[in-house]
Amino acid sequence: MTSLFSRLLHSRASRQIGASALVSIPTIVYTHTIFSYGYSIKPTMGVSMLPILDHNLSVVVISKRSRRGRDVLVGDVVSFHNPVMVGQRAVKRVVGMPGDFVLRDTPEKGEGVMLQVPEGHCFVAGDNQAFSRDSRMFGPIPLALITGKIVATLLPLRLAGRMENGLKEVVGYSDED
Repeated sequence: MTSLFSRLLHSRASRQIGASALVSIPTIVYTHTIFSYGYSIKPTMGVSMLPILDHNLSVVVISKRSRRGRDVLVGDVVSFHNPVMVGQRAVKRVVGMPGDFVLRDTPEKGEGVMLQVPEGHCFVAGDNQAFSRDSRMFGPIPLALITGKIVATLLPLRLAGRMENGLKEVVGYSDED
């Protein structure tokens, strides 16, 4: 006479549940790892990054590998904790890294003050500068505030695709010229 437990353990239903668990558990662990340590998908809205992001709603993929400024280059679009509006996140383009000299304001808008980005900071600006609150207002941001680099846009579909670094290398330029 076999026990109820033994019959349940060796039943077809329990084998199917076990097989499902063998597939499901690694999938859940893998998905958790990817979204906790690799990538996140976040909505963003606002006019400061027009035309590369929609002002009503864009959904972007953020690489967490670039957290705290790791592997971030001038021209990359990053997500960061807003240093002025606590609890809010912002998306801007990096225009200066530590040691770089940047022009705080465009010559038409201000005095054209040149400043050097301090160690451990970066200078960010919106692509639509006339409507962007960025480092020109609140100064360079600590690299520690960067939550990741925008690597793709999912929505709206007309903007969907890989997010490229917006700056092109100048060929044939040297400091000796």
